[in-house]
Amino acid sequence: MGEWRPDVESDEVTERDVEVARHLSAPDEVVEGLERALAGGEDWIGLGYDFDSAYRTIRHAEFAEDYLAARYGESFACTYAAVPSGVLKGETVATLTVTTGPEAGSEVRASFYGEGRAPLQWEDDYQIVLVRDEWDAEVGASLDEAFGDLPEGERVLRETITDSYYYGDHPGASFDVVRSEVGGAIGAYVSAESGITEAELRDRFELLCSSLAAKGLDVHVYVARIGVPTEGAAFTFDFIRDHEDDEGLVTWEFRLDSTLGYEGASGDV
Repeated sequence: MGEWRPDVESDEVTERDVEVARHLSAPDEVVEGLERALAGGEDWIGLGYDFDSAYRTIRHAEFAEDYLAARYGESFACTYAAVPSGVLKGETVATLTVTTGPEAGSEVRASFYGEGRAPLQWEDDYQIVLVRDEWDAEVGASLDEAFGDLPEGERVLRETITDSYYYGDHPGASFDVVRSEVGGAIGAYVSAESGITEAELRDRFELLCSSLAAKGLDVHVYVARIGVPTEGAAFTFDFIRDHEDDEGLVTWEFRLDSTLGYEGASGDV
């Protein structure tokens, strides 16, 4: 995408500066000052020292919008930007709203380093936003294949994408292209009342791992039998968490760091 930098050189006040200031919920005095400067042909320097922080924040927000747009082919509106001040050239963190495309209205996070001669270092989670529903559906189908026959009161199933940002090489690509580039985790827990044996739990663990591996997904898998009786309480993740300090909470457990390349029984007991 070539060399990209936040525009902290141009002093011209633009209509976009005013628009972005509004998206950022800038103080009224900033928005009104920019409107006056725009109407009177005044530049940022003429606004005075008090506007230096607003200048850097707005220009970094505009950069985040532009870079995301170039990366994904959609439009974004920056609603928050935290920009390092003074001589420090640290990380800028931004929150943006998608304004076009299938994920319009969704929130996106981005962070970046790079100003002056420093190379740009960029991270965002829009690719994860794009594929989250398909990831959930495929992982959910594998969970259902391995544990769906158990009554809901005897199982707790949890799945989540664990990557905070997308680090792959195919921004904007379909789920089929990036499925192995998005990391996630699964927790499957069965209750003491389920009647499942250790061998049966291992079989279910291996079925789950094999199903995810066949789909080319990178998932950390954890499967456990909870040994604390529910005694009439609902078997939920809150129940497990409330008893996490109890002796004998876990009777058996199996885990796999990644399902990529999984070829059979290799879970740790």
